[in-house]
Parts: sequence; C-alpha cells; structure tokens
Amino acid sequence: PYRILAASDAYLATTALRREDVIGTMLFDTFPDDPCDPRASGVAALSASLARVQQTRAPDAMAIQRYPIRQGDDFVLKYWSVVNFPVFDADQAVSVIINRVEDVTDYVLARREEGIVGHSLPQHAVAKQETEIVLRSLEMKRLAESLSESEQRLQFVIRATGAVVWDWHMRDDSLWCSQGV
Repeated sequence: PYRILAASDAYLATTALRREDVIGTMLFDTFPDDPCDPRASGVAALSASLARVQQTRAPDAMAIQRYPIRQGDDFVLKYWSVVNFPVFDADQAVSVIINRVEDVTDYVLARREEGIVGHSLPQHAVAKQETEIVLRSLEMKRLAESLSESEQRLQFVIRATGAVVWDWHMRDDSLWCSQGV
C-alpha cells in the first residue's frame, strides 16, 4: 500500500532510475525482492519498519539492510542505511512516511573484504566510515523527531486558533491548505 511520491536526485542516481518512472508507482513493485535470491528479505524488513512507523507514530532507524535493486533485467547488490519517519496530517494521522536511505554498499563490502583479506582498508578508515554512517543515521532520526514535534505543534495551533495555512509546492505546482477552510 506504499506509493512513491517523491525521490531525490541522489536516490535516482544510485538506483539508476528516472523520476518519471518512479513517481506514483507502488514501492514494492518498483523495488521488489530478487526472485532468484532465496535470502531476499528486503521487502519484509522494509514493510516491518514502515508498519512500526505507522503503529508507533515515531521514526524507525533500521539496521543496515541487504536489499539488491533491479536495474534492467538484473538485480544489483546494494546495502542501505535506512531511517523511516512519519509526516502527520491535520488530524495527526500518519499521512506520509519519508523513507530516507543512504547507499552504504562500499562500506559494507570493504568491511566484508577486510574480514576475509585482513588488509583492504586501514582500520582507522573503516572506523571513520562506520562512525559517519551511525552519526548520519542518528542525526536523521533526531531531525525526523524534531520535524514531527514541530508539525504536531503547528497542527495544534491551527486547530486551537482556527487559522488557515496555505502551502504552495513549487516542484509540482500544487497547493495545500489546512482543514480550516
């Protein structure tokens, strides 16, 4: 039941997709599990995280996910650092979930190779990458929580004062207004 509403340029570059081929599609139609991979669990893990966000109404930072993506007729191995966070509507229901992902494939493969070979990257470089990934994930979670709190305060003010808020989205030239209208 999850439809893709927007995608960043970085995400499109990483997935080798075009915006017009992604926007409006169902998430797991566009990003299915590899049917030839018996270990495929990306859809189940992401579905569980999105369900947690809906249920708890709080951001959900997932462990690094092995989630190969389809490119043409093939699947390309990718690993992702994922944080999902809710956006609330005027009634405080979760109306949108922002799925913030970062491609950490190079880091994961370097760690795996380091374990096998023992000298592919200096330990300090691997530790630095790992720290940066964790810090970015924590920062995204903190920002998501802050955004959620700000949005809840705004919705409270709108309801308490009967104010009307208009928002013009320049990218798609759409207009939104609060329910006070």
